[in-house]
Amino acid sequence: MQMKFRTAVVIPYFQRKEGVLRKCVTSAIEQKGVEDFEIIIVDDVSPVTPESEIQDIMTTHPEKIRIIKQEKNMKQGRARNRALDELRPETEYVAFLDSDDEWTDDHLAHALFALDKGYDYYFTDHYQLHQSVSAFERSQKITIEDHPLIEGTDWLRVFSGDLFTQIIVGNLIGQSTLVYRAKKFPDIRYPIEFTITGEEYLFWMDLAKATDKVVFSTQCECRYGEGLNVYSATMWGHERAIEKIYDDMRYRKQIFERYELNDIERNELNHRISGLRESFVREVLHRLTHGMPTKKQEMINFIKMDPQALVAFVPGTLSALISMVKSKLGS
Repeated sequence: MQMKFRTAVVIPYFQRKEGVLRKCVTSAIEQKGVEDFEIIIVDDVSPVTPESEIQDIMTTHPEKIRIIKQEKNMKQGRARNRALDELRPETEYVAFLDSDDEWTDDHLAHALFALDKGYDYYFTDHYQLHQSVSAFERSQKITIEDHPLIEGTDWLRVFSGDLFTQIIVGNLIGQSTLVYRAKKFPDIRYPIEFTITGEEYLFWMDLAKATDKVVFSTQCECRYGEGLNVYSATMWGHERAIEKIYDDMRYRKQIFERYELNDIERNELNHRISGLRESFVREVLHRLTHGMPTKKQEMINFIKMDPQALVAFVPGTLSALISMVKSKLGS
């Protein structure tokens, strides 16, 4: 008899490093207190194939793991959408897990316990890459006591307030901690035009606009790992830094187009956009002054999207020149 899967664990997969997927899938397969779930791995033409990583796990749990093959690399948004498009009819909940992250063994049990009480949207505290302090504590963007406990627990709380606004002014959600009632929102999908970041925030916002039945766990139920973690790896001077700033800017500008915003949300977005504009200028000037390669088309695309960036080059250039002079005088 074919098993019915009430929950789907969606893992978009593209890694160049061996051993990453194995840790991720093991953390999912070893969930305690939950049996009726399947793991959907969307192989986005990964150089390290899922079969080479988890063949023994697939042999031991053949009914639990489904691999979907993309014909070409389509990035994480499309990979997640592919899994959502191919959910089984009985699947009610979807949990997301990136292939370089790991869950604690009680994550799904906590999520389903909460969602079965009528909530639609679940997320948790977590440890970001190379961090020993939790994301909630590091952000200082939430007062836990403002959110009522779910009876019978000391870790599950009903989110009190506007989660949409929270995402804009101080996001708390980690992609690998999100579990939601997919059957109730069959048409919500990830935007597909982003390459590094943006699609996940817009997905969370669409869900937040669709429901206010939100619950979260104060326990750290996920730890971010070191794989092809493009967002965390793309730091100052990285070859894809401008691409990352472009995506950060583009998705925030899309928020103005997609949603009706209040004054707090508009002010926060304008502040973030101004900061990203300055980051773009600093990154370009850093590359030029240090003889680093620049991709002209990236710069052109950014300025087309945000013409005000051109104006920001004037004070940015002056600041860079002053720094160079001080550096030479100091030496």
